[in-house]
Amino acid sequence: MKGYTLIELLVAMVAGLILLSGVAMSYSAIKSTLSTTRDLEIAQEVVRYSNQVLTRSIKQTIREFQVFDEGTRLVLSQSGNTISCSGQVIANAYEETYTREGDFLVCNNGVGKVNLVKGLNTARFQYNNLLVSIFIRSANMPAPFANGVRIDIAASQLVLTNAYGSTP
Repeated sequence: MKGYTLIELLVAMVAGLILLSGVAMSYSAIKSTLSTTRDLEIAQEVVRYSNQVLTRSIKQTIREFQVFDEGTRLVLSQSGNTISCSGQVIANAYEETYTREGDFLVCNNGVGKVNLVKGLNTARFQYNNLLVSIFIRSANMPAPFANGVRIDIAASQLVLTNAYGSTP
C-alpha cells in the first residue's frame, strides 16, 4: 500500500498550524505597528502645523498678547501688509484670534474663521514676559506624549521693540 499514515498526516497538520499561527501573529504585530505609526504621524502633523502657523503670527505681532477664557483664546495684534493665519496678506492692521472649536484649531482674522488643523483635543495658551507657551494635545498622541506637547515661542517683534524702542 502506498500513501500516508494517520500519524504522518497529523504531524503535517500540526506543523502547518504552527506555521499559520506564526504568520497570523506576525500579521497582527505588523498591523498594530502600522496603526501606531499612523496615529503618531497624525499627531506629529497636528503639532507641526500648529507650531508653524502660531510661530509666524506670534513672531510678527506688534503689541502685547491677550489671553482670555482661562487660556483657551489667544488674541494677537498684527500690523498691515503681513501674512495672516489664513495665508492672505492683509493690508490694514488686524487682530487674529486663536481658539479650539470641536477638534479644530480655528483662527479668526477679522475676515472670517479659518479651520487650521483638525484632530486637536486641547489647545491652551499662556503668556509670560514676551513668551507664549502653547499646550497642544492631539487626538492620537502616543503614550509618551499623552499629556500633550508644550511649544514656547518668543515674540521677536516685541523683543526688538522693547530693546530698541522701535523696530530697527
